[in-house]
Amino acid sequence: MEKGIELEKKYLFKEGVRIDNLINILGLDIKDMVRDINIDTYYDLNNILEEYQINVRKRELNNTTVYTVKRKIDNNITKRYEINFDSLEEVINFLRGEWQITIKTFEEKLVLKTERKRFNYRFLNSLMEIGIDRVRPVIEKEEDEEFLMVECELKEGREEELYLFHDYLEKFNILEECNLSKKEMALKNRRGRILKK
Repeated sequence: MEKGIELEKKYLFKEGVRIDNLINILGLDIKDMVRDINIDTYYDLNNILEEYQINVRKRELNNTTVYTVKRKIDNNITKRYEINFDSLEEVINFLRGEWQITIKTFEEKLVLKTERKRFNYRFLNSLMEIGIDRVRPVIEKEEDEEFLMVECELKEGREEELYLFHDYLEKFNILEECNLSKKEMALKNRRGRILKK
């Protein structure tokens, strides 16, 4: 089990803004870009985890599988507990032992297929990882509308510099802060389209 706290800001592109705009503004070098394809499966049972603001995710990347539990701290998407496991059984035992959440099994809630372009970025004395994600949700075995999300994660340095970086990004007026995880965003988009029908 690997346990830590994730510090991260999430954004959506404003209308008419392209990925290249962000890359150019920050001076990101395409030669330093790492491209990943993540297959993320999210689990729950009767929305028990959703009530506790917990995400349980299986990530498949480069022939490896990692199960991750994330939980908001103080109802805040920027700061979350992040704990990695080797199996769903370990996740169930952790939820029961650490947070007294009695859940015996999981059901697949949705799958997110994410093409990620990521860059390391130095800001002041801190190292950020900028992830530009093209997300394709699969909900109830049906592909849903894709969306773009930008994640800025503090990898090294001081927490306050993540907030200063947020202030710096705001000056360019190309991103809109998002207080939802990718999973929450996908489900919100889905519900919105169902209501319109």
